[in-house]
Amino acid sequence: MKKMLFLAMMLVVSATAIAQEMPDEGMETRLFEAKMREMVYRLKLTDQQKAKFEPIYRDYDAQMRQTVSPRDRKMDKKRSKDDNVTVEQEAAIIKERLQNQKKAADIRLGVVDKLATVLSAKQLRQFFQVEKKMQEKLRHNPRGHRHGDGDRDRGDRGDRRGKRGDRARD
Repeated sequence: MKKMLFLAMMLVVSATAIAQEMPDEGMETRLFEAKMREMVYRLKLTDQQKAKFEPIYRDYDAQMRQTVSPRDRKMDKKRSKDDNVTVEQEAAIIKERLQNQKKAADIRLGVVDKLATVLSAKQLRQFFQVEKKMQEKLRHNPRGHRHGDGDRDRGDRGDRRGKRGDRARD
């Protein structure tokens, strides 16, 4: 009985580990939808803007995802634990990362004119700021779990709150 229980536990642990390594097929779709909602909210897009913005943003997002692979993230974790990386290996990794950053910059340059046909000057300026914030959130919390209040939850409440964070009385 103990052997069966142990075997069952090992199967669950193995399946969980494999599932974490393999990307969820719907995860990319859910992630894009969440990012799209955030963009619509932050940029205050109208319905008409949203309809034009979504295909541009979908293409941009797909291209940007190709510049950073899951292998890169795994290598970063491995390198931080492994002091046995040779200078040549480290140089190759750094060069590859810089090439990916260059590709990402080229993609950003290419999307500016497309976005300018849909967004106002203010929205265009905010686009890359919002994108950067979302990337930082994902980098610090790759599973997408929220801890405490997120930026979106804080919104623009500053003008409605008193000194101690309490709601101002009407």
